[in-house]
Amino acid sequence: MIRPMTETISATDTNNPTNRRSKIWKAFKWLFGIGLVLGLILAIVAFVLLVKWTRDLPSVESLSEYEPPVMSRVHAGDGKLIYEFSKQARVFVPVNTIPRELQLAFVSAEDQRFYRHNGWDPIGLTRAALSAPMKKIKGRRIGGTSTLTQQVAKNFLVGDDYSIKRKVREIAIARRMEKAFSKDEIIELYLNEIYFGRGAYGVAAASLKHFGKPMQDLTLAEMTYLAAVPKGPSNYRLDDERGYQRAKNRQAYILGRMVEDGYITQSEADAAKAGELDWTKRLEGDEYLASEYFVEEARKKIYKMYGEDELYEGGLSIRTTLDTSMQLEGRRALRRGLELMDRRHGYRGPLTSFERLSDWKKELAGVNAPLDIGDWRVAVVLESGEQSAKLGFTAPADWPEDETFPETSSKGTLALSDIAWAKKALPKGAVGRDLKSVKSVLKAGDVILVQRKPVKPGAEPSTQYNLRQVPKANGGLVAMDPHTGRVLAMVGGYSFEQSQFNRATQAKRQPGSAFKPFVYAAALENGFPTAQIEFVEPQMIKLEEV
Repeated sequence: MIRPMTETISATDTNNPTNRRSKIWKAFKWLFGIGLVLGLILAIVAFVLLVKWTRDLPSVESLSEYEPPVMSRVHAGDGKLIYEFSKQARVFVPVNTIPRELQLAFVSAEDQRFYRHNGWDPIGLTRAALSAPMKKIKGRRIGGTSTLTQQVAKNFLVGDDYSIKRKVREIAIARRMEKAFSKDEIIELYLNEIYFGRGAYGVAAASLKHFGKPMQDLTLAEMTYLAAVPKGPSNYRLDDERGYQRAKNRQAYILGRMVEDGYITQSEADAAKAGELDWTKRLEGDEYLASEYFVEEARKKIYKMYGEDELYEGGLSIRTTLDTSMQLEGRRALRRGLELMDRRHGYRGPLTSFERLSDWKKELAGVNAPLDIGDWRVAVVLESGEQSAKLGFTAPADWPEDETFPETSSKGTLALSDIAWAKKALPKGAVGRDLKSVKSVLKAGDVILVQRKPVKPGAEPSTQYNLRQVPKANGGLVAMDPHTGRVLAMVGGYSFEQSQFNRATQAKRQPGSAFKPFVYAAALENGFPTAQIEFVEPQMIKLEEV
């Protein structure tokens, strides 16, 4: 008898799918519960830290009383700016005096959504957070997370330490600032505070320091360069080839952002990219050099009247009686007079001498020239003969490294007639005999000072030179208006760089003829006629001990 086969199905097998779903659901509930607890713990910790880090935040209202250090400026009697005193070179300017394009250049460079966010930028912060791991692996600083408002908060109220705590405090302050100030007020604080390199703080001072012009005269190329600089002033130096290229690259990026934001057209951006950038030199030249003794006297008086803080940070406008043209001529006259007088007393010898000339260029480059010698040059005597000497020069200190110093500028000659004054200096101001040959004064290896002989305008520079030496004697000069008593010029010595001692105000001098008005006035009062001659003999003078 064949029995039918029956399939045995266990209860365990029939409940398998249900059991698996049940286990998964239980695991999910456990994980969700654990996650919820951990989330709550993290939220509580974050809330506690947030309260702890932000409970002692400085008051935003202190920004409304912001008084930054501002440089004091010295003007001559004709209104010309001749000097600036500062610890931080800054000229504070209201936002309505800053060109709109210049403001927008900074917005495009630093914070594209400045006019749309409320103090912090979640989009920018998220992007920075996502790129942070890769930057950390490469050892780079994590940046790009701060809005303009946050940067103001950091600079003024929070500090510059690199931490999550600082970032949280920065965002909290930034949100408060957005409620207390308008966007224009925030950008005004920002543009007047930041550092631009070359000692300039604030955009107005940067415009003057970098380009020697007020903000209103800046080109778009110059504006976008200034917007690039705060990111790293030392990285965008225009006197360095690599720095210049980095500056142009950063400028191109900012111009592209400005086009993207609709602030300028593509043609304007292209023209600005093609524009050359060049730093200017301010408060340099003969007029400013001539005013150094006068300015120092003014500084002493202002310091005594108002103190150091007011002088260097108070933004004083100092008007002086100086006549710049008279001051310049006075300095020239005093220096020329001292040099001519010094030559009458003979030649005191070379600055130094080289024993060998095998490596004279390297040795000459290491010689420290006297300060403030104008167009004089340091030279080495290569050959010395009866009627002339051959001179060698090295490139000046400011000669570009990538340019070859021309051969015509590295050689010169010195004729006997050009050193006729260089008789030997003897004691008590006496001098030796007239010169018969150049080699009696100069020998090969002597390091001397020379001045190129002048030529007619348009002619090639001369290769002939005159022998020079820094005067040993010194002097001073004061020019006053006799009707008003105003000091129009003051020169305290041959060179302020060589000596800050002011011989016009600090030196004790012999009375000379200054006593005569008193003697003659007394004689006239006592009836002596002006034509009468009196003989003063030694026995008439009686010396008494005091």
